Amino acid sequence: MNVTIKDLMDVLDAPDLEIREDSEASCAHIKEVVMKNITTRKTVRRTLGWVSALAAVLVLSVLVLAGTGERAGFALLDGMTAEEEAQFRSDHERGFADSSVSADGTVRYYDIHGNVIFEGTKKEAAAYEAKRAALHLARLEESTDLVDFSAMTLTPVSAAEVPVNQDGGIPDFLISNGHLAIFTQEDGTGWKLEEGSTAGLHFVSESPCYAVFYLIGEDGQVLEEALDLGRSAEPEWETEIPTDGTYYFAVMYTSASSDAFTGGTLSFQ
Repeated sequence: MNVTIKDLMDVLDAPDLEIREDSEASCAHIKEVVMKNITTRKTVRRTLGWVSALAAVLVLSVLVLAGTGERAGFALLDGMTAEEEAQFRSDHERGFADSSVSADGTVRYYDIHGNVIFEGTKKEAAAYEAKRAALHLARLEESTDLVDFSAMTLTPVSAAEVPVNQDGGIPDFLISNGHLAIFTQEDGTGWKLEEGSTAGLHFVSESPCYAVFYLIGEDGQVLEEALDLGRSAEPEWETEIPTDGTYYFAVMYTSASSDAFTGGTLSFQ
């Protein structure tokens, strides 16, 4: 089942997502957001009941929104040794960072190992977050110019361009929470498509997982965001092209830890 991110934002009036180093949203924050914001509504495609809404809120809340570029969250499986694959998975095991505010107003941020990575006043904490967010956006923009990250509902940890074979085959890859794979033709360009045609992405994952799919215009604007609610171990998405133009496609992995996406295909009709 695919649900648009905009539909989910109607369900959840989510607070601004913070960018932190090697961190995920805290368990306490997730619980607070879920308990305050769960509701039901009819989406464009089908009714999103409270169970589905809860799942959507949880997956959007646990995104790692922090990467510093030191831990690569995407890797092609071709050529990787068993040891390298095991190390990748170990580096991206699920962990939760946290924060606290003491009685005197001191704010502290902790990494997934419980180490203090910031300590200061609330005003200093706000400046810290703003600076880290700006640095993170700059790193993303250095990695690719195919996406306008400032316009995305969810800011990825990192982004990698992945060339698709002429027959539509996508190389097998490992991907971790919050990382974005952008698909291009073998020469790095997008696909020239006609209005009304359809495009579809399909993968086989190791287990049912959440993923957000994107339709991206030639100018980098995100034209569609759709969440696969993880009902099966075959995340997939199909979209109709809105107007004649050049397009790119992308997927962000939004389950915890990491997964292998194999047998990927990009097809057009």
